[in-house]
Amino acid sequence: MHGTYGEDGTIQGFFDLKGISYVGSDLLSSAVGMDKIISKMILKSNEIPVVDFIWFYEKEWYKNKDNFIKKINFPVIIKPANLGSSIGISKAKNLSELTEAIEFAGNFSNKILIEKMIYPLKEINCSVLGDSEKSFTSVLEEPISSGDILSYEDKYFSKGNNNKGITSTKRKIPADIPKEMENKIKNLAKKTFKIFGNSGVVRIDFIIDKKENEVFVNEINTIPGSLSFYLWEATNKKFSELLNNLIEIALKKQREKENLKISYKKNIFNLDPKSLKMGNKN
Repeated sequence: MHGTYGEDGTIQGFFDLKGISYVGSDLLSSAVGMDKIISKMILKSNEIPVVDFIWFYEKEWYKNKDNFIKKINFPVIIKPANLGSSIGISKAKNLSELTEAIEFAGNFSNKILIEKMIYPLKEINCSVLGDSEKSFTSVLEEPISSGDILSYEDKYFSKGNNNKGITSTKRKIPADIPKEMENKIKNLAKKTFKIFGNSGVVRIDFIIDKKENEVFVNEINTIPGSLSFYLWEATNKKFSELLNNLIEIALKKQREKENLKISYKKNIFNLDPKSLKMGNKN
């Protein structure tokens, strides 16, 4: 399942209420991972590098357009806050393009994210498998885009490939980067995975500023396309083994949930109000 209702915590919350075990991240980590703005705020507060950004509700743009424009240095990337697969994403190098891009992104979300455009850049993806106790990183991949940003068409409709889907994306595996940068990205991937409280398998997308040789976390995909099986196959883990790992993690997560206390027998409404006062030891 991808996108709205499948990847944003909605179905995960339904399963939680029903006591059904499921593969992947829980309600909170799914919701946080789906919202690009909240994700960046959390990463930044934990000193994980992210590209400079501003955000606003679409209605605020029309009320305070001049104030927002003062904060923008072109060129920029405009994104709806809570969609994946590069849907609704545009670039802008002037005010006219910016206005058009915001209107377009507003068709998909009422929250708009504007990021500094990194150029020239290299995109690198890393999959992480595990839970809060233990996690592992896959080999890195470098998706090949047809333009300045990796588009929906790049991801799902690569030319010359009849197998439509995320596996048709043109990519280099392993990514062509120095070992030091590879280790840095893998460490950031594991930190991001733990900060968000993810479980199961995710894919974390990175941007390398080729001019400054800096790396940034771009976004996290809590249900990655094709479960990133191609990255794990390149890491010497068969698809059947990956599925077994995911089911084992899901069952472990459910057992841990069942051991938590979520209700109390004592009825606080029947207690003497005096006993509830701060400092009363009775």
